[in-house]
Amino acid sequence: MNIDNPKNAIKSNFKENRKTLKVLENLSQSYSAVILTGGSSGIGRSFLELVYRLPKNILICNISRTKSEKFFERGNVFDFQCDLSCLDKIDCAFVEIRNLIEKNLQSAENPAKNRKILLINNSGFGAYGPFPEPNLAHNANMIDVNVRALTYLCGKFMPLIRANGGGIINVASTAAWQPCPYLSVYGATKSYVMNFSLALDYEMRKFGAACLCLCPGPTTSNFFRRAGFDKRPLKSNFGHEPEQVALAALFAFCKRKNLKVVGFLNSVLTFANYLIPRSLMGKIAGAILARVRQ
Repeated sequence: MNIDNPKNAIKSNFKENRKTLKVLENLSQSYSAVILTGGSSGIGRSFLELVYRLPKNILICNISRTKSEKFFERGNVFDFQCDLSCLDKIDCAFVEIRNLIEKNLQSAENPAKNRKILLINNSGFGAYGPFPEPNLAHNANMIDVNVRALTYLCGKFMPLIRANGGGIINVASTAAWQPCPYLSVYGATKSYVMNFSLALDYEMRKFGAACLCLCPGPTTSNFFRRAGFDKRPLKSNFGHEPEQVALAALFAFCKRKNLKVVGFLNSVLTFANYLIPRSLMGKIAGAILARVRQ
């Protein structure tokens, strides 16, 4: 297996362990392209860092508001600066990516068995405070990016994905599992992502394709800053690092899972939603989230 090791180009946070190598080997053996959104920072940046280590015949496309960092510049890596709240701009990016995929599939460097396409819908943001804070426009834009853009991208790429048994990873959140006062719109968008993804996976299986819903908990990223916090509101030892989330997601996807909650404690907390009435879970979540800024 020819896995690139760009240590001279990127200071990688991924360890050379069996789990990382298994993910890279699985993707390199059957995938021709990885398309992700929001690869310029946070979890998306870690997804990009990991797939960057795949062989150079695998196409990597990042759709994001901002360009990825310079050390990702390489012949098989393409940036598409795009406002995901605008469907016309998504259409333009899709046409260019589809042309790149077709060109890459015809390349002599691309083995005939490498035909699958992976779409990673990672882009999303939140807002903290009683609705409609910080303002209605922010909340409407959140729905556009977290829900509409994700749904639209799944639909645009679906024919290409189903044709060769590829897959989708949609990034939701542990906030998807219960009502989240003070994160009401964000939590609702992630509930949509989770239920949509699980239904999509059922429909895709008959084509040999799959969809994974990823539910990370608090993660060190730009999420808190965009949600309105001046500094991270949680203890530094609480939650996960972006590279842990990205690796867990790709490992679960390679094992053909349709749902992945990152972390044992998060798994226990989400399981509690099956045992406790949703109205009570909303009160518990509200009591906890109300204290985040205190």
